[in-house]
Amino acid sequence: MALRKLITILALTWLAGTAQAAPSPQTALAQGNRLFAAGDYAAAFEVFAAAQQRWPRPVFLRSMAFCQLKRARHREALELLQRYAASYPHAGDAARITATIAELEVAMATRLNVSSTPSGAAVFLDTEASGQRGTTPFAGPLAPG
Repeated sequence: MALRKLITILALTWLAGTAQAAPSPQTALAQGNRLFAAGDYAAAFEVFAAAQQRWPRPVFLRSMAFCQLKRARHREALELLQRYAASYPHAGDAARITATIAELEVAMATRLNVSSTPSGAAVFLDTEASGQRGTTPFAGPLAPG
């Protein structure tokens, strides 16, 4: 009987320590927001995604979407904002989110066609540093930015 009591006490002590060590949704949100503010959008996205997996909340979907917007991953941002809007239709920022969704839907439908004579010219968008997008004739989506 004493052994059972000791095991119970040890288990409860371990569980209490585990509960304290585990971050809360608020802690995860604060950590992700700090990374976002520092411009580390990839790390912020990972924090928000892990938190969404553990504690599903619309705020994490929204935060993940804005990370993807900053990373120019517009299709992923659109999908996340649509999930956010569906899960939280009465959000205080619902009108702004709806407008952003509409803008992204138009942007995702916008295509760029480039041709040259002779064909085979390198196609860059914005700067050469952003990388070659293809060669002419070129047809592809033109993301915002």
